[in-house]
Amino acid sequence: MNIKRFKLSKVNVDLILFLLIFCIVFSVYLFTLAPTVFIEDSGELITATTQLGIAHPPGYPLYTILGKFFSLIPVGSLAWRVNMMSAFFGSLAVSILFLIVKKITNSRAISFSAALLLAFNPIYWSQSIFAEVYTLNVFFVSLCIYLLLIWQEQKKEKYLFIFSFVFGLSITNHQMMLLLAPAFVLYIVLNKKDILKNFKLIKSMFWYFLIGLAVYLYLPLRSLQNPVLDWGNPETLRAFWGHIARKQYGDFSILSQPLSKFSLVAIFVYSLVQDFLWPMFVLSALGIFTMFKKNRNFAYLSLSIFLLNSVGLILLRNSGGSNETEYVFRVYYLPCFLILVIWFAYTIKFGLDKIKKLLSKQKSLLKIVNLVVLIVVVLLPLNYLVANYKLNDQSDFWLTYDYGKKLLASLEPNATLLYYGEGSIASDTQLFTLMYLQMVENFRPDVFIVDELNFFKSQVSIAFPTQHFNLVEIKRKDALLNLLWQATQEYDLPLYTSFIVNEKSARDLEIFSRSNGWVNKVYPNIESAKEGQQPTADFSLRNLENKSLELDYSLGSFLSIYYYGIATNYLENGHDDLAYQTFMKAIELDPQPFSQNYKDYITHREEWNK
Repeated sequence: MNIKRFKLSKVNVDLILFLLIFCIVFSVYLFTLAPTVFIEDSGELITATTQLGIAHPPGYPLYTILGKFFSLIPVGSLAWRVNMMSAFFGSLAVSILFLIVKKITNSRAISFSAALLLAFNPIYWSQSIFAEVYTLNVFFVSLCIYLLLIWQEQKKEKYLFIFSFVFGLSITNHQMMLLLAPAFVLYIVLNKKDILKNFKLIKSMFWYFLIGLAVYLYLPLRSLQNPVLDWGNPETLRAFWGHIARKQYGDFSILSQPLSKFSLVAIFVYSLVQDFLWPMFVLSALGIFTMFKKNRNFAYLSLSIFLLNSVGLILLRNSGGSNETEYVFRVYYLPCFLILVIWFAYTIKFGLDKIKKLLSKQKSLLKIVNLVVLIVVVLLPLNYLVANYKLNDQSDFWLTYDYGKKLLASLEPNATLLYYGEGSIASDTQLFTLMYLQMVENFRPDVFIVDELNFFKSQVSIAFPTQHFNLVEIKRKDALLNLLWQATQEYDLPLYTSFIVNEKSARDLEIFSRSNGWVNKVYPNIESAKEGQQPTADFSLRNLENKSLELDYSLGSFLSIYYYGIATNYLENGHDDLAYQTFMKAIELDPQPFSQNYKDYITHREEWNK
């Protein structure tokens, strides 16, 4: 019998390894996936996707639409399903990275290792286990690079059309992709110098780009249907443009705070050294220099992406150096991590080729060197996996969910809660968790939540005075408090606030608050507040025993708010020792010295103890 040996084609082997990488990474991410609402924008994005709403500027319409499809998967909770979308695209992005590195190095072993290195990078992994837009953004960066490599290799215009469509589509997920446009244009021109004269081709590419960009039309069309979450209400042309241009934030300024921006660049470089370990960082840096000798066009592309997504981003944003800015910006740099991994892989391949030439006549020694390099290449991502697993395992994370539930459960029936945060990421976590619980899980729908951006207008819509937003922040806060106090008194409804109310915040009113540990109930005066009973409650939350969570900037800041509330409750109930201990814990975790929460507590303590 003649048995024909079946040989896999190169394409089949690459496809198998592509799928293998995806399965490995996706499995790890699923094991570490957050089971419910997480921190920062998580609650808002889960709400926007499951309810097909409008997210914060610039709206993230593509993320919202894709998230809706994931929310329909009949496995786990709605929050878990949307969290899974980050894991899916995070896994897909590193699988495409394998294909990119394979084209550049022609080494499957190095490409396989490079993909897993990015997958198990601590920051990249952290964004792959809860609802956020960043892994989808890295997916588009990697896909755009790969499409350009295929076009450069095959010289077929159809790949430029596909690239143009994908690039337009990517902007409807995250506008940071716009920063990379010069890098992509440069690469196309370098590989096809006469393209600038081909107006027909440019016109076709532009139309494909617009087709992808047209997903933004979701925002006004959906807003007209008044979804439960309708941030910015972008129904009119002016509101629509204001939303996608992020005018609410006013965060684009090239000339502002030059010294702070310089410090952010230095911190960016330092963070890369920390996350990649300095030997890997040095090898990555060497990669770009060697690439200019062998693959100049791709060197220009990768270096441009790296600089535009780091230095370019820092220069454009109106953000000074602060702990919160550093924390927020760290995830913006994820495409830079992808580029670093490519450079690192290129250095390894370049070094191996040099060794092969030097040891071409010493076959046995060459085999030993190859084996050692192979072992190192395999062990590097494995080391990353083991070292970062515990740090990124959020499979039992319930802290913010429990907090939101207990906060809402502490309110009286038909209560009104005035939420006014400090605009920090901790405040976002707090408010967006409440948003998720009410709008998605329908928990405590009897509670009327009021905030300055009117997120909960489907419950109760506030008509702000014309000049309200021209006032300074503290006066806006006072005006909103006074407005709600008058309304709740008229209808005999209990009023709670997320902040302490005292003589300074009430201004011309005598109203005063008493804390239940979660929020503060407002009374007509300090005497009635002291007579009111807000008993010491059960303040236990799951995950509090995990002290490593306090090391995270966002969670530490969130927990400081939690401890300030408990300290206030202990103070008012005469537990001075517990109040002091808890207050000190809040200060320890508070990232801002003498924050508004700190000042409110000090003022309240003075007035309460008069």
